[in-house]
Amino acid sequence: MPRDAQLLETAIKKKWPEEKVAQKLEVSEATAQRLLAATQDALAIVDAENPAESFRKAVEQSIHYALEDGLHSQEDIANLVTQICYRAADLGLLLEREGHALSQYSRHLRREPDAGYFEDYFDEPFRKDDDA
Repeated sequence: MPRDAQLLETAIKKKWPEEKVAQKLEVSEATAQRLLAATQDALAIVDAENPAESFRKAVEQSIHYALEDGLHSQEDIANLVTQICYRAADLGLLLEREGHALSQYSRHLRREPDAGYFEDYFDEPFRKDDDA
């Protein structure tokens, strides 16, 4: 599978047509299309500018997938909550690995769509004595 993942990443970067990807992976074009979309989603998370943006993208994708499948029952909602909790756990692991605190990213996590922010708003350095 790692070879397939590398191939999919290359296909995205080089903008290969789905037919070529399907042929290389020996799958149908519909499967190739789904794999390319999933790879793009994964790369958006991995390549995010910081851990908070990665978390936001992962949660957004989880919600999008849940809406596609339908949120018709309490079980569906519970499954979505579980997925969001997995994303929170991933964020915690990433922050721990980088030696960062969640509070360093509070502005990123609270970013609102279509809100106007001044330049460098999200680049303020973290100080341990900050109350934020």
